[in-house]
Amino acid sequence: MLNGNTLLLAAGMAGAFAVFIGFSSWLPAYYNEVRGIPLERASLVVALLPLMAAVLNPVSGLIQSRLGKRKPMLTMAGLTLPVFALGSFLVPSQIIATVCVMCLGAIFSIFIVAALTIPMELPGVKSSSVGLVTAAVLTMGNFAGVVSPIFVGSLTDSLGSYTVPFCIIALVPLTLVIAGLFLPETGKRATNGIPKPATS
Repeated sequence: MLNGNTLLLAAGMAGAFAVFIGFSSWLPAYYNEVRGIPLERASLVVALLPLMAAVLNPVSGLIQSRLGKRKPMLTMAGLTLPVFALGSFLVPSQIIATVCVMCLGAIFSIFIVAALTIPMELPGVKSSSVGLVTAAVLTMGNFAGVVSPIFVGSLTDSLGSYTVPFCIIALVPLTLVIAGLFLPETGKRATNGIPKPATS
């Protein structure tokens, strides 16, 4: 659980979950209080985030199997999640902001499939330890998902504005870029052409 690769993947998972849960929790209130959108409509807009993630999971699995690489997915998610997160509340056009919300869900879907596949392929991880690695990674992600909305709410109350806490949370997924750079490639198109199988 304290393996360097596990910690890198856990940090990336924390970044993705922080933005996913933080924005899911507070964007409806932001749209209602700042942009004057009725709360019911604002909630429907933000509901597109998890909906897109759920609907596109099978597509994401197909992309992963065809691509045969994991690292590009982590890096791509780390670079695009902040862009769409910032766009969801900084862009004046509500239509474009809604598209950004949908893209957040889509990118999260692509990321999560890759992130949950990597523990089964990491070199040096025994098959009996895959569950522990996955649990460690998800624990870090879920912890970030708990802290993120608390952080946004507390800082918003202190500053009287959503802008600073949203900007901070939006940039946290950059941890995925670090993970994408330093984790070994585990997909079927790794350097040697064959990923190292987990040993029993």
